[in-house]
Amino acid sequence: MKDDGITTRYAVLVGVGIDNAGIKAPYADWSARRLRDALLMDPEHWDSSHVSVLINESATKSNIISTLENDMEQMDGDDLLFFATSSHGTTYAINVYDNILTTADINKLLTKYQVSKVVISIDSCYSGSWIDKCKGDGRIIITSAGADELSSLGGPDFGATPYCSLLAEALSGHWVRLGSGGHPHNRGSPIPDDEDADYNNDGYVTAEEAYEYIKINTAWDSVEHPQMWDGYPSSSNNIGELVMTELHK
Repeated sequence: MKDDGITTRYAVLVGVGIDNAGIKAPYADWSARRLRDALLMDPEHWDSSHVSVLINESATKSNIISTLENDMEQMDGDDLLFFATSSHGTTYAINVYDNILTTADINKLLTKYQVSKVVISIDSCYSGSWIDKCKGDGRIIITSAGADELSSLGGPDFGATPYCSLLAEALSGHWVRLGSGGHPHNRGSPIPDDEDADYNNDGYVTAEEAYEYIKINTAWDSVEHPQMWDGYPSSSNNIGELVMTELHK
């Protein structure tokens, strides 16, 4: 892909709260909505026309693949793709509304279109298995759980799954969780500067910083332990970080 000097960002956000067999994944659909809202709090970098939200019956395998292909066809070497899913899953696959979507499906697309900047976020049981199958140059993969771990279900206090609520907080700099114990806070209110994901205080949040925020804020006794593969800008040289959002508080 040729560079044009302008980074255009594309997002495909998938949440399957209930599939065509009636199997529920509580708050998985809300996870996609929360991530959309987080990205659009940075309108200078995320255009709403480039943010696709596919939830429940719209999250069919064919629709997900065609949406990804449509975005990839428009991308050049400067552009960024953010692909995030929240659903039930198995090793090397996630459940979508009518089928499964596998690591092989995604690898095929990324190879065909030679996408050079991609952040993949998988929120499901056994999601860490995606790292071994999808890692490569220019790719950052963040997962809610290890390859042999279950992933936590969502609830009203999170407003999404635990993992996606933390990812949305990291990208937006605003609370999604309602808080607990002696630390309640209002959903949508700004996170204090000393608690947000902008660890180097430059006003931006990278994918690497977002992962660090998720890891730090995941409960120590959680069934899930988030994982990351960092192949940006390449697998052999991942010193650089990939900017996702600029914080607006």
